[in-house]
Amino acid sequence: MDDSNVSYTAVSSSNVSAVGYDTAFKRLWVKFKSGDVYAYESVPSHVYLDMLRAASVGSYLWRVVRANGTDSLYAYAKVR
Repeated sequence: MDDSNVSYTAVSSSNVSAVGYDTAFKRLWVKFKSGDVYAYESVPSHVYLDMLRAASVGSYLWRVVRANGTDSLYAYAKVR
């Protein structure tokens, strides 16, 4: 999985630096300030859009995408 063609949007967050979305694959890309990049599969576009509008991107990621850290609602992989 390669994110070289992903168009990222910078976000204001203490943990997340940018997010991107691939509409063809419904893939949410999350770039952390640590440099790690994760790709989440089969994510509806509204989740990406809501994340961009969230008051706290990190909290939204944790609460909605990662289901409060118990287990991810979406299959994911660390890209780098």
